[in-house]
Amino acid sequence: MEWYVILIGILILLCSVGLVAVIMLQKSDDDGNALMGSVSESSRNNNVRKTGLEAKLPTLTIVFGVAVAVLCLLLAILERLPAAA
Repeated sequence: MEWYVILIGILILLCSVGLVAVIMLQKSDDDGNALMGSVSESSRNNNVRKTGLEAKLPTLTIVFGVAVAVLCLLLAILERLPAAA
């Protein structure tokens, strides 16, 4: 196994853990009762501005998700290439 395959695998693992952590840190937009038919009270919270890390979490989610996807595609492409003799 080539060194770059191991490196990409480690990067995928780290980005995946980061993605899960960022998703777990985010607060839900609704109260979770949408399945029960209740109306969400998010209209009152629309005027509240997020600051600091809370404002950056959605962006970090996208960054980690794209990184995982790109690294997985790169790994798949590199594993299809013929091995150097």
